[in-house]
Amino acid sequence: MSRRTSRLVTAVFIAAAAGALLSVRPLGTTFAVFNGETENAGSTFALNWVTAPSGAGAIQSGDDVDLSWTLGHGTAQEIDIVDNGSSSDCDGVDYSSGATISLGAGDTSYTDTGRAVGHAGDLICYAIVSTVGTWRAQTTVQIQLS
Repeated sequence: MSRRTSRLVTAVFIAAAAGALLSVRPLGTTFAVFNGETENAGSTFALNWVTAPSGAGAIQSGDDVDLSWTLGHGTAQEIDIVDNGSSSDCDGVDYSSGATISLGAGDTSYTDTGRAVGHAGDLICYAIVSTVGTWRAQTTVQIQLS
């Protein structure tokens, strides 16, 4: 057998073997996906989770209520305030019915100025909230005004 014939036979054999393998188990489709982000050109990643503030406390100072807490993780903060009247606790309070105060993302204190004026004996419920978009995590603190 000539060298040329030998090469031809080998090529036919390889083609037949490949065809046989493909007919038994065809290869699955493969593809590459490339996603270009123009909003994050610097390829930086943000950890967008939210955790509640901790260690919240409230102290009445004259007519004011001084609040303090340790930061949670979020991109913004707010305080929701409800005067719960003569109730003895803040469980089940609907904070959406009260006032909302927007805070700076790094704030760890707030003074609720003049809260006690005309409200002696009332229970004030505070929800200190960390937010990321529509996600919210809160801690609550309450104080009975004197």
